[in-house]
Amino acid sequence: MATRLGKEAVDQHNVEFNTMFTEICLPYYEKIAEYKKDDLSDDRGKSYFSETPDKNQSQYGNSFLRLILESIEAWAKIYTCKSDQVTISPFFLAYARLVVKRVKFPEVFKYYKQEEVDKNTSATFKTHSKNIAQVLEESKLPKPVQQIQQQDPQFRQNQQPIQTEKVQKPPYTPGSGPVSEIQREINQSAQLLINQYSQLKAELTEKALSLGFKATSQYIKDLKEVNQSLFLLKEKIDNKVEELLSQDDEDSSLELLNVQDEIKILYQYYQKLQKEELTPQQYKNKFEVYKQQAPRQQKGHLQSIYEETENSQSSMQFGKVDKKFAPNTNIDSLGLQYNPEQIMHDFQIQLSGITEQHEREKLRIQQEHQQEVSSLKKQIQESNQIRNMLDNQVQEFKKKENRYKEIEQQYIDSQKQKNNSSQSSSDDVKRINTTLTDQIKALKLQNEQMQSQKEKDRNDIDKMRIHIAELKEENEFYKDEIKNLKQQLNTEKNQGNQRLQQLEESHKQEIRQLQEQMKFSPYLDNHNLDKTPSREISDLQKRLENEKSRSANLIQDVSHKSEQIKILEQELKAKQLELEQSKAEQNVQNTALNIQIQQKHQAEIQNYKQQYLSLETSKKIEENSYKEKLNLLEQKLKIQFSENENLRNETQFLKNKVQELNQHLQFEKTQQKTEQIQIEPQQPLLNNKLDLSKIKESGFEYVQVQSPQSISSKQNYSQVVNTANQNKLERPQSNVPYSGYLNFQNLQIEFVDNVKNLFIRTQQIKVPVQNEMIYPYLTAEEYYQKKIRPHKGIVLQCKRTIPSMIINQQNLQLYKMYHLNRVNNTIFVDNSELKIAVIKQIQKVGSQFYINYGIYFKTDVQSLNLKAYMKNLMNFETLWTSQQEIQQNLQRKQQLLLEVSIKLQQSEISEVPILEVNYNNKIQQVLLPLQILSLIQYRKISKIGYQRKWKTAKIYRSEVFEYNTLILSNHLDITRLNECFSITNPEKLDSYAQGLDEIKYFAQFQLQFYNLEGIIKFELMPNQKMIIFVGLENSKQSAQIQRLISVFQEIFT
Repeated sequence: MATRLGKEAVDQHNVEFNTMFTEICLPYYEKIAEYKKDDLSDDRGKSYFSETPDKNQSQYGNSFLRLILESIEAWAKIYTCKSDQVTISPFFLAYARLVVKRVKFPEVFKYYKQEEVDKNTSATFKTHSKNIAQVLEESKLPKPVQQIQQQDPQFRQNQQPIQTEKVQKPPYTPGSGPVSEIQREINQSAQLLINQYSQLKAELTEKALSLGFKATSQYIKDLKEVNQSLFLLKEKIDNKVEELLSQDDEDSSLELLNVQDEIKILYQYYQKLQKEELTPQQYKNKFEVYKQQAPRQQKGHLQSIYEETENSQSSMQFGKVDKKFAPNTNIDSLGLQYNPEQIMHDFQIQLSGITEQHEREKLRIQQEHQQEVSSLKKQIQESNQIRNMLDNQVQEFKKKENRYKEIEQQYIDSQKQKNNSSQSSSDDVKRINTTLTDQIKALKLQNEQMQSQKEKDRNDIDKMRIHIAELKEENEFYKDEIKNLKQQLNTEKNQGNQRLQQLEESHKQEIRQLQEQMKFSPYLDNHNLDKTPSREISDLQKRLENEKSRSANLIQDVSHKSEQIKILEQELKAKQLELEQSKAEQNVQNTALNIQIQQKHQAEIQNYKQQYLSLETSKKIEENSYKEKLNLLEQKLKIQFSENENLRNETQFLKNKVQELNQHLQFEKTQQKTEQIQIEPQQPLLNNKLDLSKIKESGFEYVQVQSPQSISSKQNYSQVVNTANQNKLERPQSNVPYSGYLNFQNLQIEFVDNVKNLFIRTQQIKVPVQNEMIYPYLTAEEYYQKKIRPHKGIVLQCKRTIPSMIINQQNLQLYKMYHLNRVNNTIFVDNSELKIAVIKQIQKVGSQFYINYGIYFKTDVQSLNLKAYMKNLMNFETLWTSQQEIQQNLQRKQQLLLEVSIKLQQSEISEVPILEVNYNNKIQQVLLPLQILSLIQYRKISKIGYQRKWKTAKIYRSEVFEYNTLILSNHLDITRLNECFSITNPEKLDSYAQGLDEIKYFAQFQLQFYNLEGIIKFELMPNQKMIIFVGLENSKQSAQIQRLISVFQEIFT
């Protein structure tokens, strides 16, 4: 619409408008005309609006690009010079630059009338078109302003109206105006570098493709000189790019950067050839592909301008102009009715709106950029703080490392035991691996045989196709021959009829002549009268009989030929029937072969998958058993090490105290030699003369104790002294963490009975696909890969949140199933020894949010010595527990409850609460539910409401990832997450099961504490692939969205 409007507006010959048009719109026309300039075909514009266009998009793209090219060429011919007939117009300069860049223009005008263009072509066009290079060189030289004003008499008249328009000009493009001397020299040198690169590239391509029968050394030697020249050119371009960036010339610098990237790729190919990473044939193939590739032009901004003008609701829509506003309307070759004044007015309004919108978009992008920069600075500061904390922790770990040197020998002994126990397992693993490799080799051989069989079948199919083509040609030949015979027969019939008519007319004329002679000649004698007419009549009768015989012969020939035609038609029908039968037989054979091959493939793949899964499961079971044994040994060692360390610390402390007491006693003995030392039982220890600073420095607090006589054993003394670190961990306990707290009831929780069934991978059965559905592709995967389109949304990288290394794989998967509501409330299971369930609730008190956990413990053994406490409570600012530590014997059919409450903090939202449990010489760490998933509230939304929000919202998404079929065993498990989820396309469930399409679940959500609302969508694709989408309106909290998407991706993988 905009290009047609521009065409009609420029054709009005308005100097003011054309000047404004050349300044604002013509540079965009020139850039659009360069789209795929290396492609010389007439339909190169079909992919302008989409890389995979449909019929309408390809048609619009071709017509749009053709109209642009025809307009530039027509305007260059009509407006070659300005009104002074001396200064070259911007229309011709744009046309000249495109000719220099070898842009192909249409050979015939379609949207312009050729006669009108030839009639209005200026006399100077032919002279200037022969000297395009000289014209472009002269146009770059600046002219004085006074000279321009003198040359163009319209300047003074048009100067004031153009200034009042206040149209914002676009950035400088080559040929749009005069430039400084320095800028001109830089642009000329940049163009020289680009030309030099194109010459070197052509030379390198020619040498790379001339491999022939050359030796490898000779081939590399021929390429060496050109590649060295390219490397030197790259260094020159590096310097030139810096100069162009310093002059703010982004267009030329971007073009040089593209050239620089291409040189890097070419030089990398040459280096790989020298290092023998590429063979000469591979190197040649690279250049064949490289030569065929056409550079893709950027069109994002232009396309947005086109869409804005296409969607604008002006009164100049194509074919919808009201006649009362256009009394003298004209109709062009496109069928467009227009009123010149109305067109100019609307076009100026559109241009001003486009420029204002462009400025608003630019300001918005700058503001977003500043906000992102500030957020990045904050993240950098936080990362620096975290790094400092980590450095301090590293220093502490280094100090602790020295303490464990004494028990290193014990650890080595335990490792030897583990090695002895794991040696047998490694032999089993090797044996399994060897069997797997043998089976894989056998499957590969079968696959190769099937591939060869496929090739044979394809060759047979090709032969049948050639035979069918020959039969079709023969059929066409017979049809042509029958047509010719019919035409010949018709001509002969017409000729015979014409002859008969001529003979009849001649006979009639002769009879008339005879009658007249008999009438007007009475003076003749009777003898002559009797003889002459009778003789002539007999002659005529003979001639008539001869003509009748000839016509009979002609009729016989015609009938004979018609019989021949009927015979040929019957033969043709028989051939056609034979051809159809052969086609049907071939189709039947092909379908039967394809079905047999697919059935064989599927059966063998199914068998292989079952064998592989069984071996994999057995291998994993054995590995898990060995890992559990090793973990038990390590835990026992850790317990022993901790006990030994405690004993060492206590004995060391006792030794120090005894030494201090002895020193004090010795000191008193020397002062009071004559007195008898008596220590009263109730007197404070050492008369408060003990150096308390030493005790506090060593990590202990001083407490008033009894006399040294009462300190007779390690047990009594340990009751006197308590560590300061232990007191630091102790927090004030209260009955409730805050007013209005709702306590958990000690209910009988339903635990999952048979956990092992959850970890058996159910094989997903694919529905067989008919060949007609995926034709011309062979498999459903190929069909879907060609069908899939780019996804909407900003891609966010996944950041790991779950500390998966501290728990075993089975409990990690159970933890993920918990968040999908697949295992009731069970979050941890260790055979029959211990089961743990968690109930969570969110409570808002004022402006504060609290997450409360009810943790239930249960055992199936007779008695279990249990100890449990929160391990990482120091990571939370406010964390309350109903008991600081659980330490008691848990009986069978008994159930313990531990309540935990966490006050939400924005900096702690990614922290996962960890519960440490000790029982039967085992140390297990249990992860409590994720905080951010506990804050989500889901709401049901209609399909129409979802579609509206999808169009207007800002979309974020994850990458395409493969989900774990143990976690998400069925697509219906999405509705277990929350029943508010709905499916957008239930009609595609069958095609999804066949691997031909995707399905989508959506819902509306609200993230409490952050006050975020939006839509969430899970898109399930074939081959266990998945994408997570989140759409928000007017929200800039991308960090929380990234955290939410990352957590969901971790749950599903």
